[in-house]
Amino acid sequence: MREALDALGVPAARVPELLAAHGVLPIATRTRTVDELLDVLAPHLAVAGHAERDAVVTVDSAEQYEHFHAATFGDYYARVLPEERRADFYRAVGAAARRRQDERGHVSHMPVRLWELAQREEFVAGSGTGPLPA
Repeated sequence: MREALDALGVPAARVPELLAAHGVLPIATRTRTVDELLDVLAPHLAVAGHAERDAVVTVDSAEQYEHFHAATFGDYYARVLPEERRADFYRAVGAAARRRQDERGHVSHMPVRLWELAQREEFVAGSGTGPLPA
């Protein structure tokens, strides 16, 4: 996304400020470690375990990534630009993705986790419902 904004004339040093001004958090900022997620979940849910894998995004064309980005993120990132520049933004995102695919063999990758969770007993107790019958 930074590459796309740069291609559209937004200096790299201004990108964080631009995102913040529009309430946009980059996905890297929102991605948490297992321990950070455990800190968030543990007070509310019993964590029985989790499985993790690396989700890798690859594309065959810039247009394919344009479609993926629009379908996945909508205008979440594009809203940092005036509406008349958003089509240019999606094209620039696609072009940047294609460059990454050519250079790295993938566009991006990030951890995806499946959590096995249950209600903590203290939340079920006293609720009047009690445990579910087996």
